[in-house]
Amino acid sequence: MKDYSDQCFAELKVLNTQISAQVTRVDSLTQRIDTAGWITTADGNKIYASKELESGNTLISYINQAAGETTIHSSKINLEGAVTITALHSDLQGVINSKIDRDGLGQLAFEDAVEYAKLGTTIVVGGYLNTDLIKVRHIEAVSGFIGGFTIEGGRLVWTRSDYFGGTSRSLKLGSGTAKEGVVNVTFNAATDGKFGVCAVGATAGGSAAIYGSSKSNPTYPNNYIYAGFFDGNVNVLGDVSANGFYPRDGNGNTMDVVSDIWVYGLKDSNTFGYRAHIVKGIIVELKNT
Repeated sequence: MKDYSDQCFAELKVLNTQISAQVTRVDSLTQRIDTAGWITTADGNKIYASKELESGNTLISYINQAAGETTIHSSKINLEGAVTITALHSDLQGVINSKIDRDGLGQLAFEDAVEYAKLGTTIVVGGYLNTDLIKVRHIEAVSGFIGGFTIEGGRLVWTRSDYFGGTSRSLKLGSGTAKEGVVNVTFNAATDGKFGVCAVGATAGGSAAIYGSSKSNPTYPNNYIYAGFFDGNVNVLGDVSANGFYPRDGNGNTMDVVSDIWVYGLKDSNTFGYRAHIVKGIIVELKNT
């Protein structure tokens, strides 16, 4: 009966230029050869292992150690424990997990940040990661910090304290209660800022620094420039001050005169057949037409 057991060989060589050792296993059935060993020379050390696959290809992994550098080559590298990277050489930026190449790094809008991060260190200990820059496709965070914002209950919250330790200003993105807005801004008299929301910069025709609509099919600003444009009813509980007033007639047409105008054809049942004299938003006279 033919023996199909594996055949193993070990070889140790001692020369004046190197010392090497190798172990070889030959599968008697498939004749596949697996080898592993090491070579030590005056220039450095090399540890290697190879395995023949059923497809005929061979997997080879090795570690080359020289005085100035160490190279690790393998199809898979598993690092366990604390890992510290003090710098990334420019030649090692070619491929990271086969996802980012050198051209991709050069095209990043934050290229300066990438260059700076390459000079830093990365520390991984268990579930703790400390590094300068991370670029990913998806992050899922239940809690944490983003600049001055905190992640609380699925929303971003930014706050500043006053002299007494209370909240002087806050910005919340995402509603926390039924009466909070999707964007909720609060501030008190102790803050240096005088505005809960400050919007500037509407300069082109048909624009508005602040725009709000309560309609499912909004009406957008026309060619005029607005600091605020509201598409829907606006209720103000307090004083309203204006340098001019644009009244509309009964048909909804804007009147041309800003500060002094007669409005005809009032459609309200109580004032039908009357005309109103409006001066800077105030009705100063009402006459029968």
